[in-house]
Amino acid sequence: EVTVQKDKALTVSADAAGDVLEAIDPRELSLLSQDGSLAYRYYSQPASLKVSAAKHEIQEVVETVVSRGLVEVVVDEDDKASYRCRFKLKTSERQRLRIDLPKGAEILGVLVDNKSVSPEKAGKGSDDVFDSYFVSVARAGKSDEPFSVTLQFLWPINPKPFDGKFGNLRVSLPRIGGPKGSAVAVQQLRSVVWVPEKFSLVGTPDLFIREQHLTLERAINGQVTSTVNQSELDQWIGTSSVGVADFATQGQAYSFHNLGGAEHLEVTWWKVSFAAIVATFSLFVLGVVLIPTTWRNRLGWVLAGVLIAVCAGLNDADTVLHGVAAARWGVVLMFSLWIVQSLFGAARRSNGNRFDWPQPFPATVSPPPESSS
Repeated sequence: EVTVQKDKALTVSADAAGDVLEAIDPRELSLLSQDGSLAYRYYSQPASLKVSAAKHEIQEVVETVVSRGLVEVVVDEDDKASYRCRFKLKTSERQRLRIDLPKGAEILGVLVDNKSVSPEKAGKGSDDVFDSYFVSVARAGKSDEPFSVTLQFLWPINPKPFDGKFGNLRVSLPRIGGPKGSAVAVQQLRSVVWVPEKFSLVGTPDLFIREQHLTLERAINGQVTSTVNQSELDQWIGTSSVGVADFATQGQAYSFHNLGGAEHLEVTWWKVSFAAIVATFSLFVLGVVLIPTTWRNRLGWVLAGVLIAVCAGLNDADTVLHGVAAARWGVVLMFSLWIVQSLFGAARRSNGNRFDWPQPFPATVSPPPESSS
């Protein structure tokens, strides 16, 4: 008997010389191991076999696939943000899984399939933004079965958030399996950010899609508050919301969706009262400046502003609608100013141009001419 064994990176073929060798199924071997790729049997000698082999490059497959990830962040006016991160994933790693957290994070606990595990900090790396940790993912099931990972930690945001009237809020997101590359794939990622009531997150961050859409009707009515359905989030991620510590939320909640994963989320914020004061005062000044002009000129300015807002809304409708909500009282004040000025101006013109009929001249009587004598 003859058997041909090969490496998994090779493709082999054999050509038997003459009719001495008979090709058989490797499972029919009785004298040799049955784990070969090719098998032959012969009954007489000499017997020869010409084997050809071709080598192929091995294509690496993704080691870790994060099917769903939910990152919830509570940001207050202090410098520490509270994180709860839940992931549903598959990985070929049988012992340890690498997880990168923002540098300076204070870990509160890690759960793997709702079982508490202790993370192990990796050696000092070259990444100045993240710290690497290894988490035990040893499990009895198959490697292709999905499991859950829950992280809770505190992270100091620098610069301090909401220190002023407006600015940008940047929150870093954890990385599962290390840096994003060929060995890690993130399919769906949702991020929910809680901020104090007196602030609003406006616009849409890069690489994300805003899930709550502000409508024109709500903007005109000033209804810009944002909330999320916590039960819907728990049902979507498919893991328990119970963690190693209580996750308290407060304020307004904004949710964003991403395909492919992201390392950070950056969005613009402003103080609601400050935006309203600036917009109202600006429109009041514009109204005063346009008082000496005609109504045709005033309405022309209004239509130009509407056109600019519509064009800007094609790029970022959320920011424009938040601007409409902030400026709604300014628009009312500006038109009220014009209407009042028009009414009083018309009254003054009426009084100033009143025509008084002249009094008739007194009649004069001419004396009769004197008669000449």
